[in-house]
Amino acid sequence: MARRTEVNRAIYGIQEPTGVELCGIVCSGLAERFAEGLEALEAAS
Repeated sequence: MARRTEVNRAIYGIQEPTGVELCGIVCSGLAERFAEGLEALEAAS
């Protein structure tokens, strides 16, 4: 992770390629869980 400040904000970013890869894995898992939850809600209504 990297951090820089601009005026009154802090901006964070991923410095290493492995961090980007890990973020993609986590986001994909969350997207699958939300999709499954949505399907369950649609089936119940």
